[in-house]
Amino acid sequence: MDKFIPIADKPLDINIKNIISNILTNINQNMNNIDELLENLKILIYSTVDPNELKNILHILTLKLEEDTSSLDVEMLEIVCILYLKNINFNLEYFLKKTKINEKHNVKISLCKEVEFYKLDSLANLLRNSNFSMSIDINFLRIFIVECLLEVDKPLVDSDVFYFLKYIITFDPQLIVHWITKKPKCTNWEIIKIKNTGTFPFIELRYIKNLSILRQISCNSINYRFIDYLIKHLKFSEDFYKMIVQSHDKTNYLYTIEICKFIRYKSYEFHTILIKNLMMVDKINFNEYFINSLQNKDVLDPITEDVIDTFKINYKLLNLCDNTLLNKIQRYSNLDRLINNTKAFKYFLRILYDKKILDIKLIAKFFNNPKILIFLYKNFKIPKEVFYDQIIRILARLIKEWKDLIRLKDKMKKKIIQQNCSITDEKNCNTTIKKYQQNCDSTLKDISLLDINHSNIFRTSNSTICYCFKKKMKHAMKLLFIYNNPDVPKTTIFSLYRINKKMFIRYFTRYVELNLLFIKIHKMFPYLRQDHQLNVPQDYWGKAVIHKITNNYDILPEGLYFNNSYLEFKNTSKSFTLNMLMLQYDLLGNQNYIILKNNQDKFVLGINNGRLYYKTLINNIRTYKDINHEFKVNNTIYFEIIVDKGVISLLIEGRKYFLNIFTVTDIIIGQGFKGIITKLLYFESSKYKKSRIVHLDKSELYINIIKKIEMWCVSRSLGGMFLRSKKVYWWHKKPIVKFNNIIDIT
Repeated sequence: MDKFIPIADKPLDINIKNIISNILTNINQNMNNIDELLENLKILIYSTVDPNELKNILHILTLKLEEDTSSLDVEMLEIVCILYLKNINFNLEYFLKKTKINEKHNVKISLCKEVEFYKLDSLANLLRNSNFSMSIDINFLRIFIVECLLEVDKPLVDSDVFYFLKYIITFDPQLIVHWITKKPKCTNWEIIKIKNTGTFPFIELRYIKNLSILRQISCNSINYRFIDYLIKHLKFSEDFYKMIVQSHDKTNYLYTIEICKFIRYKSYEFHTILIKNLMMVDKINFNEYFINSLQNKDVLDPITEDVIDTFKINYKLLNLCDNTLLNKIQRYSNLDRLINNTKAFKYFLRILYDKKILDIKLIAKFFNNPKILIFLYKNFKIPKEVFYDQIIRILARLIKEWKDLIRLKDKMKKKIIQQNCSITDEKNCNTTIKKYQQNCDSTLKDISLLDINHSNIFRTSNSTICYCFKKKMKHAMKLLFIYNNPDVPKTTIFSLYRINKKMFIRYFTRYVELNLLFIKIHKMFPYLRQDHQLNVPQDYWGKAVIHKITNNYDILPEGLYFNNSYLEFKNTSKSFTLNMLMLQYDLLGNQNYIILKNNQDKFVLGINNGRLYYKTLINNIRTYKDINHEFKVNNTIYFEIIVDKGVISLLIEGRKYFLNIFTVTDIIIGQGFKGIITKLLYFESSKYKKSRIVHLDKSELYINIIKKIEMWCVSRSLGGMFLRSKKVYWWHKKPIVKFNNIIDIT
């Protein structure tokens, strides 16, 4: 191994004291003769010098060079570094033996001397401020070694020999991390008489075995070498699979697969979790491996919850499964985890059906989602009994859940009363209340305590749970009469009636004609053998038929149903816009669509025995306008009213009418009107022009028109309202609204 400190070929015949004296004199004279100084310093390199005297010379020289850097160049710096290495007895063998690298890597070394290291701050400052590029040369390596010894932190050269020298001197494990991650150039280490195998950092890493180091490297080619160590210290924890997933490299995916294979025989459950997470970052390389691992005969029961969750993430993987695996999936006890993803489950059913292995009776017990039942009814041959029995089971479960919620709320209320009245011990009461609160959603606090048989329970509560329950119930009931099919088995009707009588009457009549319904009930239940016309329930969908609003049994539009009814509210703005779309089924008599008024004046738009008109009463002056000759009345009527600066603009089916008007304080909608208001929009401004609501429906109407108007109004502190489905919603301001005799057909 070459020496970093040069040795003379033969002893020099010189007076070393005179040389030292000349060097000190030259330094004191501001190094006027730099060439002579360099010659004398080189002589010291090859001479035997007292260590203390050499240390003193280095101290004085580096301080002087720090003050005046004009004499500092690469040659001067190299000489100073050699003298420093000579002064501390530097030898590479000492550090190789100290770090035991000679033993770990089988490096032969000769006898080594003790290195007498000391700090020289002035030299460290010179090295820190120097600016030159290093190369693989013995002269630059000497300077670099001194930088490492004096802890001068400078960027490393892109060559592995520099990483090696710094590592054996500082023995910092972080250098191994940088070495592996930054991948410096692999060079020949002949200059330091050591053979470079290219595996030094990986072998050294085996002796470090530090979890934090392995996490920083983040490379599965490394993790594979230390898989036993990782499992031992991290177990099969979340940290472990996160480390493997984050370390995955698509270009070296085979290392990750080897890790997965190793883990598979240790813990199949954890192996599935790991694959599920790896597929999120690299589907291409792990799709086939995932399916092959499931179809491996070594695993008796390959289907787990995590396997099902994986199919939810990428349900098209089901197409890669063979028939045996598909059969295992459809017989899995927790298949409802897949059903929760409607798209995935539909795809799964389609594959089973195409491969002719779909067992409807076996899989029917998982059908808790009405949407899945609709899909099955449309696309597969489902036995009629299975279809209707499953709907009855869904309805029974919904009602049981609702009863449990009400019962749980009642228990919580009783416990709180007991606590307030100090009937029970305070500590036990708090424990009981906490136990119930853990099992009960916070929204239960808003549910009113109504009897389950009370007909209003499905419409009066505003809580989230009540709304979801009502929505599910309606959806399930619709399934009983899908495609307007009234031919429901009698056993199904009987089961439905037995579940809940009032709900049966309330929902069943939505889909079956009145006479047909009571004929069926008459046949099934002898105790109802009375005149069915006298037994018409007062709280059911048929109100629209009774009040002669419509005779359509198949489709009823959503909206507010009027029969000698009206809606009234206050107007506080000088300008406003009011748009409405109405369906009218009775043209006879005097019916008012809209009344605008204050204490003295009035504007009325209405119909009288089929003739459309408007009239005004302003300052005790009456006007009447019959507009029947300009507009042909039909069952659908749409109009827009815009009031601005004392002028009203009335638009009816593309015709506009203008007239002067008063300050409006009260607005009355539908006095005496017989029909349905399906669309309604009112806001306190006449400046927003894009408010036509006649051509859009449901979500498009809300997103494209109403939502934009609402944001525009709220930013200007303006109020407004709109009709959505069967409810009137207000924004910004909420005035008092009077609803008189509005028919509830919910």
